[in-house]
Amino acid sequence: MAKLKFLLIFAIIAVIMIKYPQITGLVIDSLGIDVEKQLPVPEENAEPPEVYFSPGINLTQDFLEYIDETESTLYCALYDIGEPVEQKLIEKSRTADVRVVKDDETRAVAIENLKEDGRGLMHNKFCIRDNYAVWTGSYNPTKRGSLNNNNALIIYSNYLSKQYNEEFEEFWDRKFKLGDSSRQPSVKLNSHLYRVHFCPEDECAEKVYSILLSAEKSIKFMTFSFTRKDYKDLLIEKSRKIPVSGIFEKTRINQQYNIFKDLNRSKAENPDLRLNLKLDENKYNFHHKVFIIDEEIVVTGSFNPSKSADLYNDENLVIITDPVIVGRYNEEFNNLFS
Repeated sequence: MAKLKFLLIFAIIAVIMIKYPQITGLVIDSLGIDVEKQLPVPEENAEPPEVYFSPGINLTQDFLEYIDETESTLYCALYDIGEPVEQKLIEKSRTADVRVVKDDETRAVAIENLKEDGRGLMHNKFCIRDNYAVWTGSYNPTKRGSLNNNNALIIYSNYLSKQYNEEFEEFWDRKFKLGDSSRQPSVKLNSHLYRVHFCPEDECAEKVYSILLSAEKSIKFMTFSFTRKDYKDLLIEKSRKIPVSGIFEKTRINQQYNIFKDLNRSKAENPDLRLNLKLDENKYNFHHKVFIIDEEIVVTGSFNPSKSADLYNDENLVIITDPVIVGRYNEEFNNLFS
């Protein structure tokens, strides 16, 4: 009921802002709502987002090309960095402002402008180029990263670049796991909604749970580490009414709290559940962190549905309603699931 009330208020405010801008301020003040934070920022852009999946595509080669196209600035928050990417970043730093933050527990690199975290994981995989293009997804730029099942997304947006830059600047100031929550996380990019959150400050687990809760037609997911009991219970409940399908990384199903066996047990005890699960078939890792809701919304980024990802790591989460991008993720899921 609270969610329905909020959506109704949101819709009323949007109409008022468009038709009666002269009284918008009075309405905002009377309701006590931070509309600036809730309403998406419109941005028209000629360049559509791009999405790629490994191992069918060599993501390392694509990432090297992405770096190579830098003209002035390149700010990257990367959990791990392989040697070819390290050398390309060093090369590009001769002609552009290149800054890198990474996790302190992964491979050491010789990049000059480098800072590392000191606790938990700096688990991001994003890179902002020229304050305009954002590379993100599940891919770590290592040799194994291109052999694993991964997704990489390039979003061309001045506004989203600004959001990622602000997060990067917190890291550069050594504010790991301590940043401010996103003030305006949404952009209407070419009329399609993109929303970005950074953990732990933005409570990413809660954001994903709310989206799963809203599902009315189907839920599909591709996950590396999946341990959240609240998600498990919700998926079981949802599968009583709609199909719920998921692919798990096979080497992780015996880890403590992994929900794969519990979901299978629930299916065995309740055959009427519309619950279908599969283990991946890649001899390397199935490294996605993806949810597809009603074939209309995609959730991706570095965030594994786990307690550590939500509370102890630096992560980023992207929520997308662009039908072209959602279609690409849905197609990848269907190919892997079949």
